Amino acid sequence: MGFADLFKSTASGLGSAVKSTGSEVKKKKKETASSGTVPTDFGTEYTPSNSITNGGALNGWQLAEQAGGTTGGSSSMLSGIGAAIQTAAKKNGAYVPYDTSGNDYAGMVNMTDLDKAALAAATQSWQQASAAGNQEGMDAAHQQAEAIRKKYGYLGGDDGSQYIPFASMPPAEDFTYEKAPAYVNSYQDLIDTATQRVVNRKAFSYDPASDPLYRQYEDSYTKNGGLAMRDVLGQVSARTGGLASSYAATAAQQSYNNYMDQLADKIPELQQLAYQMYLNEGAADRSDVELLMALESADYNRYLNALGQYNTDRSFAYGQHRDSVSDDRYAYDWNYNAQQDAVADDRYRDELAYQREQDALNNGRYDQEQQRADQETQRENAWKKLQSGVVPTAAELALLGMSRADAQQLAQMMQRMLMGYYG
Repeated sequence: MGFADLFKSTASGLGSAVKSTGSEVKKKKKETASSGTVPTDFGTEYTPSNSITNGGALNGWQLAEQAGGTTGGSSSMLSGIGAAIQTAAKKNGAYVPYDTSGNDYAGMVNMTDLDKAALAAATQSWQQASAAGNQEGMDAAHQQAEAIRKKYGYLGGDDGSQYIPFASMPPAEDFTYEKAPAYVNSYQDLIDTATQRVVNRKAFSYDPASDPLYRQYEDSYTKNGGLAMRDVLGQVSARTGGLASSYAATAAQQSYNNYMDQLADKIPELQQLAYQMYLNEGAADRSDVELLMALESADYNRYLNALGQYNTDRSFAYGQHRDSVSDDRYAYDWNYNAQQDAVADDRYRDELAYQREQDALNNGRYDQEQQRADQETQRENAWKKLQSGVVPTAAELALLGMSRADAQQLAQMMQRMLMGYYG
């Protein structure tokens, strides 16, 4: 074999070594993408200590790569830990929830069958929206589910599997107050009776025979008339010697009639007196009605005052009740918002820690691949030195996997070859 053949054979071997080294790098990159391990050199591998695993098949870097589209050494743009986990679930068919206890929290809080059905429907809507990539639909379904859980004093977290209790809103007590005072008109019957007396009173009429005062006058005048008639009759008889005469009878009758005429003269007077009594009785009846109505009006005004005070007291008590309800509502809203803030803070810390882990993994992988690229460049430069008849440095020879003696021999061969080519 000639010198040229020996050089070609050696050069071919060196080229194959370099190509083999490049293939090894590419192989390691493929292994990294499939196994989830990040190689630090050709003999040592790094596995993230706190990566999220799913049955040992996927690690945090793979989840990040699947969710954010990470390839090779490029930096990942993650859409969040929740998206990474959900994407892995779609690809592997096995989702690992945040809470793996398997507890039936809906049953533990005594959720009604109707609410359980509504919760299941919201879950199904979320799954359908997730399969369609509809983030808005996923958020709406999640809010519906959380609204149902809120009624029972807990939240389900990002994926609905958790039990995050919070102070539930106590049911507001119904406002109760004593009944309003009722008005009872205690004078109505008396007013009705007195009014009927005034309205139904008969017109004035006078009958002497039914007038007790007239009858008293009649008895008196009749008696006195009879006495006068006897006196006249006795006087006339005494003058005539006890003999009866028509004169004596006429004189006696005339004396009686005088008394009867006086009795008749009393009738107009008695009639006027009766009429005045009639008027006085009517006025008294009307006065009774007015008095009773005044008493009833005073009672009604006292009722109105009592009712007004009742309404004032009731309005004040209702205002206190509403203030109490508002205070409870404010405290509930404040506690709920604080709970939500705490959940959001925890989620933010989790996602931040996850993102930092991904950044660290991506940076480490980028540094390692850059190191391998630098090593390939150094190998190529070392090979170029040999081709020009220069012996590479010890570090470069180590990258080529060549001893110094072999390198010197090869360099000398190249020098002679170059001298023969240019000479």
